[in-house]
Amino acid sequence: METTFTIQSQTHMDAIKRKSILDKLLEVTHMDYETWVTILFENGCNLVENLIRTDEIKRGLLQNPNLKFWDWWFIYSTTDDESIALHGLAFNPACYKKEKQRLIKMSVTREKFESYLTQIFKYAKV
Repeated sequence: METTFTIQSQTHMDAIKRKSILDKLLEVTHMDYETWVTILFENGCNLVENLIRTDEIKRGLLQNPNLKFWDWWFIYSTTDDESIALHGLAFNPACYKKEKQRLIKMSVTREKFESYLTQIFKYAKV
């Protein structure tokens, strides 16, 4: 008798969806995983650098895992990746990078980031 093990938590289902989106994105942009991670990292840093004035808070967001900036940025950025992959908005790494730079300049990104900041500074120890 064979036993099968299935995880059906929402977290697991979200991870499967994000992995599928990433696979599709890498396929349509002809980009490798390392390039995608580099762009994700650079744009996360740019967002913080452009919207936060205090160096101590910048360092905290980028370096303190308790603040979960990178978790938030991963989810926000991969949500945008879904649209890029589905609508063919980028067909190579350079187009993808340009599209992601556009994302960090959008007012909706600033609003989402401010909402994230409000939440973390309400609950986290900096």
